[in-house]
Amino acid sequence: MIVMLCFSGYIGIMVKEFMKIPRPYTYDGIEALYEKSAAGYSFPSTHVQLSTTFWGSFMILCKKRIVWIIGIIFIILVAISRLYLRVHWLSDIIGAVLFSVIVVYLYTKVTMELSDRKFILLQRIILAVSLIMYVMTSQVDNLKLLGVLTGSTIGIMLENHFINMNENNDFKMQVVKTVLGLSIMLIMQFILKKVIPDMYYLRYAVTGITITFLCPFIFHMLRLKNVSSK
Repeated sequence: MIVMLCFSGYIGIMVKEFMKIPRPYTYDGIEALYEKSAAGYSFPSTHVQLSTTFWGSFMILCKKRIVWIIGIIFIILVAISRLYLRVHWLSDIIGAVLFSVIVVYLYTKVTMELSDRKFILLQRIILAVSLIMYVMTSQVDNLKLLGVLTGSTIGIMLENHFINMNENNDFKMQVVKTVLGLSIMLIMQFILKKVIPDMYYLRYAVTGITITFLCPFIFHMLRLKNVSSK
């Protein structure tokens, strides 16, 4: 899921830079209610795109009606908030949702049909591409996304080799793991921001490894339900 989010976010940033559509508040008579939440160009809405990508992939993974209901509500709320704050046009919202649906569909379809060997090859390709793109960019947002993409890919490869976590937990256990994982990630982010505040790529790469390898490792050490080791 984390790799899918990074791809979706990076596509959104690239489209913004290509389209260069101004924000609504740049026009006379329109005043943003919270301009700080809207840097750069308008189309598509990155907030809506990432929200739709996250909840879309989560809906596919869980296949539970309650998750679909919660996901759709969250996506709608994020979309309404961006319009209410006057930082996006309606076309930005629609475009973001369409991009997200395409990313989730294609990524899910491709990864589900791959054999283990081809999936490992795909991970190596993603890692190589993220490193190449890192050399070619200097934008802070791009460095953050590429850092997470690089780190999470490395973490997934390590996790598959050393831990092989089973995701078939009951809902309560998944909630426990989610809360614990988010806490670990936030603590790591806080520490890294204090230690290496300007090294965006490295900071977010370590965060990616934390999400995809360190958290599963801690779950394994705590012997949380349905986590097995190779």
